[in-house]
Amino acid sequence: MKEKIRKISAQKSKLGPSGYLMIAALGILFIVLIGYFSYSTVLRALVQSEADSIKSIASANALSLKAGFEDKETLIESLYGDDFPDMAALEQAMDKVFCDKDFYREHDYRYLPEEKREVCQRAAENPGEVISGPTYYQNGGYYVFYMTKAISIDGRIAGVLQFEWNLDRIFRESGMLSNLEINNNGYCIVRNKEGKIIMSREGGKEDIRPETDTDFAYLTKDLPRAERTWSYTVEKGVPMRREELVAYASAAFEDEVFTVCVGEDYAMLVKPLERLLLYLTLLGGALLVWLLGALWFYMQGKKQEEALKLELLHEKEMNEVGKTLEKQEALMQIYNRDKELTSLWGALAHEFNNQMTPILLYAELFKNNKSVAALLPEETEELYQSAAQCSQLSRQMLEFSRAGRAERKKTRFNASAEVRLSLRMIQRILPQNIRLEASVSKKDYYMLGQTGMLGQILLNLSNNAIHAMKDQEQGILQIAFGEKREEPGVLCLVVADNGKGIPKELRRHIFEPFFTTKPETEGTGIGLTVVARLLQENGGSISASSEEGKGSRFVAELPAAQGPEKETE
Repeated sequence: MKEKIRKISAQKSKLGPSGYLMIAALGILFIVLIGYFSYSTVLRALVQSEADSIKSIASANALSLKAGFEDKETLIESLYGDDFPDMAALEQAMDKVFCDKDFYREHDYRYLPEEKREVCQRAAENPGEVISGPTYYQNGGYYVFYMTKAISIDGRIAGVLQFEWNLDRIFRESGMLSNLEINNNGYCIVRNKEGKIIMSREGGKEDIRPETDTDFAYLTKDLPRAERTWSYTVEKGVPMRREELVAYASAAFEDEVFTVCVGEDYAMLVKPLERLLLYLTLLGGALLVWLLGALWFYMQGKKQEEALKLELLHEKEMNEVGKTLEKQEALMQIYNRDKELTSLWGALAHEFNNQMTPILLYAELFKNNKSVAALLPEETEELYQSAAQCSQLSRQMLEFSRAGRAERKKTRFNASAEVRLSLRMIQRILPQNIRLEASVSKKDYYMLGQTGMLGQILLNLSNNAIHAMKDQEQGILQIAFGEKREEPGVLCLVVADNGKGIPKELRRHIFEPFFTTKPETEGTGIGLTVVARLLQENGGSISASSEEGKGSRFVAELPAAQGPEKETE
């Protein structure tokens, strides 16, 4: 008998492999969450900083490119703006501009391509202007930008002079564009409004292509800007897909729009940060192993201590231990469960109250601040009312844990107003994939109960519905409140969703404490328990119906307050 008692005591005090595995899993999850949030925060800051940097580079290059074309236009105006005495003087002036150029007389226009003919006619009709554009691809494998000027000889328009500016040469001669060094295997190219690469180190070749067809005309709006995008780069004739951080800035010149694109390899940008995250994760894992080892040794010492105490106790009660052990085991289970529930309520209430104290304080400060209250009157009032309700809830939970049942002061309050306030809060926390359909009676109904308890019920039920629809492509949250037609004097609150529903074998457990279908990190299992208890204490009831794959529906009924305003204990 003595040996049997010793074994039972040892089994009770032993944590077991599953316990250590659970502790390890929770520790790893905690480290992963910290690493993820830290990584996300630093990544956003890093990408934003790099985006601002390449936006500045793109803007500076766009301004430089525009200034270069304006200088060339000014040069042409100064050299060819006056009347020439004869053709020889014109030919002498043509040698002063170092680019390909052609002189067309009026009878030559008919032999030109349609685009060139139109530009020449415009230049002849506006002799005092330099007509800039358009951009054309030459058979030599490069793009040219045309500038056309009407030429006057001996007092009359003799024809037009058209200059062809080689964009590859302009790119090489521009120190800012050709000598630009960009981190993370970056590049700088210039596209036209059709998205064609007209200027680059490779001479305008199509070596960088968007993954999907892109209308580059939109880039003339809201620039400069930066964005993450996927593209294909051609390396030694082989297309390589990569994610890039690209900044755009445009330089509009006459009818042409030049878009400067500065890009970086996104994977190379974030690689140092990912490596740092790996090192920190390994360090956290090593620390967790060390802590688990220390915990194991501590539990071994506690186990030996408890075994010694039990040994002395069992020596005195050897003859009665068999029967007494079974009775005490059953009693201890009940006692431990109640004690754990009470302690848990107390701990939750205490921690919740600590967290709500500064929130309530700042909410009250915002409410009393005239400038803030004038700027955001509804939001300030909502914040204060919500914080006050949460603070009152924490006090009720703390009283429950101390006395076994909270002493709740019941007052007559506007139930309709409380539902409308909660609806505004729910609307703000709804994910994008969920639509709210609310139907609240315009008539104000009053109830006798704890202020804020109806809002707490609605928020708990709505939170469960939102969780059930988180994977829905188009979720619908339906909320209705008003007086039952078939039972005057009974208020009805309905919360329904089109989520995944509750399995049939689990429906009878949904109002039990600590029962939840959510993962351990997303739910505690006390939400519906609190809802049921609040309704029971205020003379109400709740019913639920659900169908897997189609959604759930919860209906809460409460008596409406009759007669003048009053308070009860």
